[in-house]
Amino acid sequence: EKSSVLQGQELYRVLRLLQVAQEITTAFAKKEKLPQLAKLAQSLPPLQALAPPIAHAIDPDGGVKDQASPALRQLRSERRKLEQEAGSLIEKILQKAVRDGIAQDHFYDVRDGRYLVPIKREHTNKLPGLVYESSATRATSFVEPAPVREINDRIEQLRLSIEEEIFRILEALSSQL
Repeated sequence: EKSSVLQGQELYRVLRLLQVAQEITTAFAKKEKLPQLAKLAQSLPPLQALAPPIAHAIDPDGGVKDQASPALRQLRSERRKLEQEAGSLIEKILQKAVRDGIAQDHFYDVRDGRYLVPIKREHTNKLPGLVYESSATRATSFVEPAPVREINDRIEQLRLSIEEEIFRILEALSSQL
């Protein structure tokens, strides 16, 4: 009535309810010794048509599956490719930073979806890029290298597009219910 949009976990609970209701309806319909319950079960509206679209789109954890829409599958695939590209590029940058003695650690970090290199604070100016944040001790700066920034921005744009597509899917399933 309020045109609200259910979240994935809520839709999965509805799916389970629909499946159980169908099992009960089927079980009661077969019981000749319980004619009143069988008659009552037969009077329930047919709900089984609502279950397959939810089962196709929502996983048991309430996540929206890639297969929920071609657009979502495409967006997530593109994001995975960009994340691999960003990981490879930042790994090369990190290896050079380690060789040059400016890296704080032998690993890169991903914060808020952005690929960052931990650099010793005194060497921050030796890696072209944006200082994203500092460690609690201020000994380390997390730098987003300039070559990685464009990829990070594209990943963020994809994240937003994925969120919009997931909302569209949840909205469509909710409206069917």
